Amino acid sequence: MTGPEKLRELLAKPEIAVIPGGGSPLEVRMIEQQGFAAAFVSGYATAAFRYAVPDIGLIAFGEIEEVVRATRAVTDLPLLVDCDTGYGDVANVARTVRGMERLGVAAIQIEDQTWPKKCGHMDGKFVEPTDVAERKIAAAVAARQQGTFIIARTDSRGPNGLDDALMRCRRFRDAGADIMFIDGPQSAQE
Repeated sequence: MTGPEKLRELLAKPEIAVIPGGGSPLEVRMIEQQGFAAAFVSGYATAAFRYAVPDIGLIAFGEIEEVVRATRAVTDLPLLVDCDTGYGDVANVARTVRGMERLGVAAIQIEDQTWPKKCGHMDGKFVEPTDVAERKIAAAVAARQQGTFIIARTDSRGPNGLDDALMRCRRFRDAGADIMFIDGPQSAQE
């Protein structure tokens, strides 16, 4: 069963899927040993724990690819991978998707921050115009060939408010994203 097939099966279950994250093969191995059915390869954790740098756009495709390749060598868990902004424009996003698919990932998360991006919980972040972000999500969807999930993340909640974040999620869904993720809700109701 492929990574996307395993993830689809996990998400079809009636209970909430808890998917912890890490930034190194060791952390993902520990997630697996604790009995979780999937793992998230976090950009923040990769930057901090693998490369000892802040999550401010210093990690590029090659670094996340290296971590995913090493992680894939020690686990068969479906991996959901934080690919930041896709590492550039629509051509870079397509390259990122193809590269991650070659490594057998289950899902690729692309966010809508401007470059250089920041950790989603830092102040002073900005998002791309909605149409630019939407084109990147559409490029990710068009580039996939193995049923890989595309997770469209918006960081718009902080700088632009909940209504803008919801509008972006609708646009990303219409562009073909499988999962929409609003970073930084500000209440339990949100």
